[in-house]
Amino acid sequence: MTAVSIPYHLRPNKAIDRYAFLDLLAKVNNFDNKIEQCRYIGFGGFSLEDFKILHHKFGIRKMVSLENNEENCKRQEYNKPISCIEIKHCSSDDYINNFENDIEDEDRTIIWLDYTSPRDIRSQINEFQSCIAKLFALDIIKITLNANPTTLHGGDDSNLSLQESRFKKLTELMEDLLPSNITPEQMTHKEYPKVLFSILKRASNLQMEGGTLCLQPLSCFVYKDGGHEMLTMTAILLEEEAIKEFFTKTLIKQWELSRTNWDDNPLEINLPDLTIKERILIDSLLPDKNIDEIQENIGYLLTNKKEESLNLLKNYVLFYRYTPLFSKVLL
Repeated sequence: MTAVSIPYHLRPNKAIDRYAFLDLLAKVNNFDNKIEQCRYIGFGGFSLEDFKILHHKFGIRKMVSLENNEENCKRQEYNKPISCIEIKHCSSDDYINNFENDIEDEDRTIIWLDYTSPRDIRSQINEFQSCIAKLFALDIIKITLNANPTTLHGGDDSNLSLQESRFKKLTELMEDLLPSNITPEQMTHKEYPKVLFSILKRASNLQMEGGTLCLQPLSCFVYKDGGHEMLTMTAILLEEEAIKEFFTKTLIKQWELSRTNWDDNPLEINLPDLTIKERILIDSLLPDKNIDEIQENIGYLLTNKKEESLNLLKNYVLFYRYTPLFSKVLL
């Protein structure tokens, strides 16, 4: 459950996901201006970085960090950047099972299930289902899953191809949660995140079946973090009759980073490695110049392949407002 212990300055894609989440919450806040009153629940890691920026951005004061390692709890207590974070020494599973005892009736909830371990993916999706069953209208859930298909080890059956072996393992893991249209050919780095997104769709549909609420996706990204592909999806619980009003007020469907249809492909975050000088040049041309004009101003490709270089440049242009800039400072 503990977040990956990689320094934040080595995780720019994760940082973009985080800042895009802030932008999304600001748009959700246009609906009724009550984000400040929400309770935020997440896996803080040793630095509690997400908690700090959510408090500074929205003024959220009810915050709970879940941590099942006692020594990490002590480290979190020491590093607590603000006093309103409650450190709970428990697993996410135990917390979700007793969720009702920790939430007051008037609380709105934002919860981020930030998983990293690929071997526990079925139990993680089970927790996701249990959690959405206990949430209410306008509560927000964000889930991050390991989306690296190489973690699917299907055994040593020499009669199966690599993709068939992975598919066999996924079928054993997901059972009823695996949509019937998924095939072995999708067990690749490019396609597997889409498969997980469709599994989350089926898991939520099964859980919400017969109720008055639906789980409405808002964003879905795939990116590399510490060498592994990660899928992260944010959704909100809505009454069916409130969906049109919600999108009218928030304009989330007009947001270029939104993914509001379960059949959408996750949006890839894949930044080029840029020097500060290169980044200053590109930023100085945005937002007015198009990709071809920016490429012409740079004067060379970012990689040896033109198509690959242009795709990296397009990705940077899409996410440049969310991209952190790390540098040395004297303290």
